[in-house]
Amino acid sequence: MTEVSRMVFSDTQKYIQNCQAIRAEVDRMLATSDALEQELFMQFGCSRKTLEKEAIKRFGSPSARELFNANQHLKTKQQPAVSGVSQSRRPFVVSNRI
Repeated sequence: MTEVSRMVFSDTQKYIQNCQAIRAEVDRMLATSDALEQELFMQFGCSRKTLEKEAIKRFGSPSARELFNANQHLKTKQQPAVSGVSQSRRPFVVSNRI
């Protein structure tokens, strides 16, 4: 093998290793994303997409804080109305934990 052939072979091997490392990282990120999606559904009762749509509708972009606010908005929309109390001025209960 000539010197140029060895260099090309070596560079190709490095490229393949980098591609494999990138693929492993993408797989890890996808698994994390799936786990977060399930956690969101368990915690908030709706999908990330629903929260994102609500955040975009209300704020224009889906940052974490906006997703939280959108979730709060969805929760208040789903609660039954209390007679004589407006949606925005509902009383809330504070837990007396010691």
